[in-house]
Amino acid sequence: MTRLLLRISLAIFAASAIMFFIGHSIFGYWAKRTMESSPPGPTLAAMDALRQQMVDLSPEALEQELRRQRELLQTNVELLELSSRRIPAKVRARLEAEPRRGAIAFRHNQPMLYIPLRQKVVVAGPLPGLELLNPWIVASVLGLSILVVGLTGFFLSVGIVRRLRRLERAAEQFGQGDLGARADLGSRDAIGSLAGHFNVMAHRLQRLIENQRLLLQAVSHELRTPTARIRFGLEMLSSADSEVEKQERIASIDDDLTELDDLVEELLVFNRFEDGAPPQSMEPIAVGETIRGVVERLGHLRAELVVEVTDGQPPCQLVCDARSFSRAMQNLLSNAMRHAQQRVTVRCGREGESVVVAVCDDGPGIPPSERQRVLEPFARLEDSRSRESGGAGLGLAIVQRIVAAHQGTIIIDEGGAGGARVVTTWPGGGPTRP
Repeated sequence: MTRLLLRISLAIFAASAIMFFIGHSIFGYWAKRTMESSPPGPTLAAMDALRQQMVDLSPEALEQELRRQRELLQTNVELLELSSRRIPAKVRARLEAEPRRGAIAFRHNQPMLYIPLRQKVVVAGPLPGLELLNPWIVASVLGLSILVVGLTGFFLSVGIVRRLRRLERAAEQFGQGDLGARADLGSRDAIGSLAGHFNVMAHRLQRLIENQRLLLQAVSHELRTPTARIRFGLEMLSSADSEVEKQERIASIDDDLTELDDLVEELLVFNRFEDGAPPQSMEPIAVGETIRGVVERLGHLRAELVVEVTDGQPPCQLVCDARSFSRAMQNLLSNAMRHAQQRVTVRCGREGESVVVAVCDDGPGIPPSERQRVLEPFARLEDSRSRESGGAGLGLAIVQRIVAAHQGTIIIDEGGAGGARVVTTWPGGGPTRP
């Protein structure tokens, strides 16, 4: 960071010096061209008056007048032939073209006055008071400008570098394992915005790492049960007394392997819908029609149940990821059908620009103290429930991730029949139509 501060300060000093020298050069060139091509009005009037004063003088009187002008102007005043090489070619051409008009030219950055007088030229200069810029003034202004700009840039750079150093320290702490390290936001400028984005990134990484750690612990716990049953079944397989008992134990092992397959599939789905990740694709769907299709696919679970789907009027439309929406409805319906006694109802409606889908069952319901916990991975109301009634424990967690990816909400409360009601809100449904 110290090297960065030094580079910024040197760059500001160098840029100030270069800009000053360029500006001084351009101004000097422009001033010379302007004064040479169009001398100031008072200067032209003085040159014409001097020419009129000396045009009819005799050589002796002219010499006396030249001495008087030397003392008056405090500079060299002499009379040269028009063809003299001491007169610049450009000035000579101008005097020949306009014999009654004087000229000003610069020699070594000093102004020289040329007044035509018959076939001769009165040359006066360098003239005091007409210099473009005094060298000492130039040096003083240059030094002061560089000093002011440099100090201003230095103090501004100190603040920038100090805030970047704090951001660097937070990134270093986070990289060393301190997942709670955050950058100081400070102001709302570019560095503050960078610090804000860093904090958002750090927060998401912290949540991701913590979720992965918890998920790994839960997965290891979930895998122990079916693998233990498979190991026990293999040990008992050799001791089967009959072929029928042997086939029963093989079937039990196959069921445990199916449970492992289902668990792996659920884990893959859960991981695909990463917490907070945006949907993969968005398209308009008919909500009621999509839910009825899911009900048909799940009809084999419990054919004796009555599943009622009520759509809005007109039918609800939703812009979403169709595949993930169907997966969420499948998980909600399979969970409701697993615990319902006789009936499952699904109601679709609009609230402003969102679509609300409520899935209700008439089962035992979910206690208020457990309604938030069941949304977590591998959470169950009864840890001892069998695989036929409990599932893998990822269904509602997957629904929550899908709803969160669509910037929606999920609420669990009590249904009208005393069972559980899961209400999901999906933005993107458009305003309510008449």
